Amino acid sequence: MNATLVLNLSSPTLQGTETTNNLDNTTLRICVTAIVVVIIVLTILGNGLVCLAFYRQPHLRGVSYYPILNLALADILCGICAMPAYIAKKHTAGGDKERITCDVSRFTYFISMYASILSVTVVGLERFIAIKMPIRHRTLLTERKMVTALMLSWLEAALVSMLPFVWQRKDIDELCTYQPTKEWSMMVILLNVCFPFVVMFACHFYTVYFAIRFSRAKYRGETTGTTVHGVRRNTSDGTSYENKEAILAKRERDLTCTMAMVLGAFILCWAPSSFYYFLRVVCPQCYQPSFEQVEPVFNAVMKLLTFVNCCINPMIYCSLNKHLREAIYLSLLKKSEARKRNFIQIKRIDGKTAISRGL
Repeated sequence: MNATLVLNLSSPTLQGTETTNNLDNTTLRICVTAIVVVIIVLTILGNGLVCLAFYRQPHLRGVSYYPILNLALADILCGICAMPAYIAKKHTAGGDKERITCDVSRFTYFISMYASILSVTVVGLERFIAIKMPIRHRTLLTERKMVTALMLSWLEAALVSMLPFVWQRKDIDELCTYQPTKEWSMMVILLNVCFPFVVMFACHFYTVYFAIRFSRAKYRGETTGTTVHGVRRNTSDGTSYENKEAILAKRERDLTCTMAMVLGAFILCWAPSSFYYFLRVVCPQCYQPSFEQVEPVFNAVMKLLTFVNCCINPMIYCSLNKHLREAIYLSLLKKSEARKRNFIQIKRIDGKTAISRGL
């Protein structure tokens, strides 16, 4: 009788706790869904504008901009496939539908994110070569080599993302067919995340170091009055050519600064998630039992951070790079208006050339 009384007294408490947990899970799903929907819209819209600018502006089809286009395509794939599948996974329970949505969500997430990581790595390497070897840069990085490198990055991302379909854990009863093993998780964290981090950081560090050294050399040249540009302006008659070279050099510097910000945003969005999952694989006992109460919220935040990285790149392009910002703006105009605006810009450049020649 005492046991029955204890059960009767405790059952309302257990039911209340279960109801509270269900309400918390429902609230979390609704909040995560709303945030992901906003990220989807921003991702598709922003990266779609970047792709449109590449399509309608021929001067953006240089080798230096190929990794940016590839990064935009990877982010669009994540916004079209991975993010909606993640939402469907949150709202689907039981049966074949849950298994399919789980498999699609995980596979599309990994392939798009790894392709994005490798694209950013190619961006960092391209900027490093452009700064380290500015004269050989245009001949060393040909269109064929860049396209081959980007295609290999997609192939590597696809092969690595397909492995969990055949390399599965047998000791865990999980509905999802896509079951990454501990060995696979360690491999991709080290090779597809940590190693690109090291490469990107090294390239970014050298970029900052070169920029500081260049600014100091320029300042010393201006104070002594021995700048190369001043001599050429007084002794050379090819001012128009020099003006075009100066414009190209400024675009290269602006692109380098923009890509440095892209790398920084990428590291900020991915470093917490990588460290969190790496620690879970290497040291599961590091997490206290009380962590289970906040684990769903923590997992959602880590996932949302990686999703945010997909929509933040176009914002960086528009806010920091005038050349890309104008290209995106011109791509939205009609062809006649775009030609008129380009003609005005060309006249401005010629006007500056004429003034410099008169001086």
